Amino acid sequence: MRDLKQYRLLFSCPSDCEEFKDTVVHMLSITNHFCETFLGARIEYIYYKENVPSGTANEAQEVISRNVRGEFDIYVGLFWSRLGTPTAGHKSGAVEELEIAYEMNDVSGQVGIHVYFCEAMIPMDLWKTSAPQDIMWLRSHVGGRGTLFKSFTTDTQLQSLLSVDLVADLKKLAHRTNDSKKRHAPGPFDPSIIVGFLESITRRFNDLKERTVLMSASMREFSTCMENRTAEITRIGRMNKPFAVKGALEGVFRRIEHDMRVLDGQYQEFLEHSIPTVQECMIELELMTEILGIARGIPAVKGFYEALGILRETTVDSTSKFIGSKGALIKFPASTRAVFEAKTSLLDAYDKVEALLLSLVAGLDRAMLLYQKK
Repeated sequence: MRDLKQYRLLFSCPSDCEEFKDTVVHMLSITNHFCETFLGARIEYIYYKENVPSGTANEAQEVISRNVRGEFDIYVGLFWSRLGTPTAGHKSGAVEELEIAYEMNDVSGQVGIHVYFCEAMIPMDLWKTSAPQDIMWLRSHVGGRGTLFKSFTTDTQLQSLLSVDLVADLKKLAHRTNDSKKRHAPGPFDPSIIVGFLESITRRFNDLKERTVLMSASMREFSTCMENRTAEITRIGRMNKPFAVKGALEGVFRRIEHDMRVLDGQYQEFLEHSIPTVQECMIELELMTEILGIARGIPAVKGFYEALGILRETTVDSTSKFIGSKGALIKFPASTRAVFEAKTSLLDAYDKVEALLLSLVAGLDRAMLLYQKK
């Protein structure tokens, strides 16, 4: 079994940002797949409600701080409408944990510190406890400490930001360097690993294509039903008894309403599976682009050029299938506002993935040209 370098991430946030905790954990699972394959490392997270030992002190935060100090390599802090509950020495427990990260980094220079501010609209139930002046103070404070903080409005944006920052941290930690500007390439590895990584994305694209085909079939069935219902209404219109016409039409419209609910249910199920697939593939493609940069620094080992060619073929095939499924999605009707918003969100994610795929093909072309010259 392969030995992996183990690193730990401290996740810190006030209660108003706890909803994003699952996003961080999900992002770690995606990043770890990438990092185990290419960097020989993985990240475990620390969260005070789940894996910090209990104990006794003057205040609860003191117990948390005592247990996390010196025990993590990466700090991720999320803030939104307030800083949290004040402690004896800091504006909140989350801020105290951030200060611990700064102290550790001052000693080792190896702690990755990432602060993200949510800029989504604050719900009414959070306005009662919101403290915008404290958030402004923290922005100024972390900026003064030389931290480049980032902002997000959706969990998808947060995932994308985390993917870049976590891989950068792991590369630095895995190669044991204090010079973040110097590029360190890993030792030679089997280039087929890269192909396998992208092929796993292709398999999910194929699954997405199959789901799209099924959804298209449902749409055709719905269209046929609507044609039949229209024919029924036409026949009813020829009836001479007004009372009978009214009852017959009510029956037809009830069936139309039922057909619409069935289609919307199928559509929602399609979106629930498709959006996470596209978002995860988008993140992995971003990480894949990072690997291309590493690959260009590796000597032209035997078989690597051939593997690059296979990788490009796989990418082109993925792009073709993906664009095909996107074209089918555009034709789907959005019969309710919820479906329309979900469809719009999915198409936005499709556009981003399509751009990444095309960028990846271009990057592979450049890499192949480089190796061809060697």
